[in-house]
Amino acid sequence: MEMMFQTVNEGLSRRFPMSAAFNFEDFSDDDLQDILALKLKQAGFHATKDAKLVVRQCLARTRNRPNFGNAGEVDILLIRPSYGTSSGYLRGKPETSISWSPSTLTPTMTERREPLPTALEGYQNVVRNMKQLGLDPRQNIPFNFPFRGPPGSGKTSTARRMGQIFYDMGILATTEVIESSASDLVAQYVGQTGPKTERLLEKGLGRVLFIDEAYRLADGAFGKEAMDELVDCLTKEKFYKKLIVVLAGYDGEINRLMASNPGLASRFSETVLFQNLTAFQCWILLRDSLGQIERVDRMVVQQPDDQFKSQILASFENLSALPGWANGRDVKTISATIIRKAFSFPQDAGKEELVLTQAMIMEVLGSTIEERRLRAATITPSSTQSEDGPLTATSAPFPTPPLPRPSVPTAKDQVRPGEAADKPCAPAPAHPISGEGRDPGVSDVVWMQLQADKQRNEAQRNRDTETLHREGSIKKQLKTSGDTPDSDERRNYEEQLRNLARERVEIEERKKQEEAAQQKLQEMGVCPVGFRWIIQATGYRCAGGSHFVSSAQLI
Repeated sequence: MEMMFQTVNEGLSRRFPMSAAFNFEDFSDDDLQDILALKLKQAGFHATKDAKLVVRQCLARTRNRPNFGNAGEVDILLIRPSYGTSSGYLRGKPETSISWSPSTLTPTMTERREPLPTALEGYQNVVRNMKQLGLDPRQNIPFNFPFRGPPGSGKTSTARRMGQIFYDMGILATTEVIESSASDLVAQYVGQTGPKTERLLEKGLGRVLFIDEAYRLADGAFGKEAMDELVDCLTKEKFYKKLIVVLAGYDGEINRLMASNPGLASRFSETVLFQNLTAFQCWILLRDSLGQIERVDRMVVQQPDDQFKSQILASFENLSALPGWANGRDVKTISATIIRKAFSFPQDAGKEELVLTQAMIMEVLGSTIEERRLRAATITPSSTQSEDGPLTATSAPFPTPPLPRPSVPTAKDQVRPGEAADKPCAPAPAHPISGEGRDPGVSDVVWMQLQADKQRNEAQRNRDTETLHREGSIKKQLKTSGDTPDSDERRNYEEQLRNLARERVEIEERKKQEEAAQQKLQEMGVCPVGFRWIIQATGYRCAGGSHFVSSAQLI
């Protein structure tokens, strides 16, 4: 209403002064209880004490949704066709009794079939016990969680289950989980990141907002802007304890993110830790995944003999010791490979079920181990970055042959001061995928990620150049827009110019930081050839791929 009076018509605010406005507040839970009793009485019904408690809890939970309807929410509950009335609305004989049950309006808290993190089980107990005493548990349980752990350890699936858990506890308005990443908070231009972050939080009201790859919010000016906006919004009444926010990532990345903003640690104080799956847990997951396929005889995994089970456990022990093991994610990939392999053989006519054999399963596990070992053999301590940071010399489980010394480039191949081109650290044969040269011994995973980062950096430089050109163009248009200072066209140009000026400051600061980082990297001498470095998620890698320096090493 205030925005309408300020922007639509100046005469409107004079004729409808805001100082004389009638302000209507949200009804309290007690007010809604009285409204419910009045509407029931008017319809000739009365509700039991337990029924009123169920409705009270349901209405309190609905408050988390955007545009809470107050008394209208009571009407919505009364209209629901679940109380034995033919028309849906409460029409019946005078003094007809209604007894809502928790199953009518909202599920009760149930025991979970799968194990939950200990902290989440504790929150269930807190809510249950406080509600039994008639207390509001919201102020005593956290709403913001960092999820920290290795890949495939269940962070995303746990967030999905949290939606159901907090809904069962009467905290959230729905079980829905909004899955997003850091890119959903960060915009491309100055001044757009804050509103974009707030819109995402609005979308998550009454739900679980799961932000994967949250570590990227610690990088760059726009990421910092998104993080500052997130910290600020979580203390506002509009969002405070009205949604569950989860920041997910690997151990080292989440720790770095928490350290990047002092206010973040105080708002995300309850960390949920995830561990690597044990070999036995991997076996159970494989058995269950294979059991979901129809028309397949799974007796070999449902009732395995001791020797076969020991072989599978040993295979998962070997896989979990290799770099890049993604726990449950890789187990499901192995399961899909086993099924695909089983269906690849010719089937007997009239056979109703496909039979899985020990040989099929062990062949897939064996080939997976061999493939991972080959990848590990190409990984060098100086060139590989793990999920939690660079690998140390003792991190690689298999010995790696030393890289040949790079040849010294000719004068025409060297990067001159201020040159931004990316060149390899040493000449190498053309890569079969990218067609570019790379250092010997650099794995496909590292090389392809490097190419993606190079393209991303180039795209950012192009955007910066386009912004600077647009600023110059707007300045020219402003000179020719006329001398009337309050014309709409001139005001529009001036507003665009102010926004572009802020973007130019960001660009100049980013360029300054990049030049300082490049200079320090050259001084460190990690890359013997001295070519330009490519910025990545957690540090810099030389253009040839064989040398990596983390962001922490540059501080």
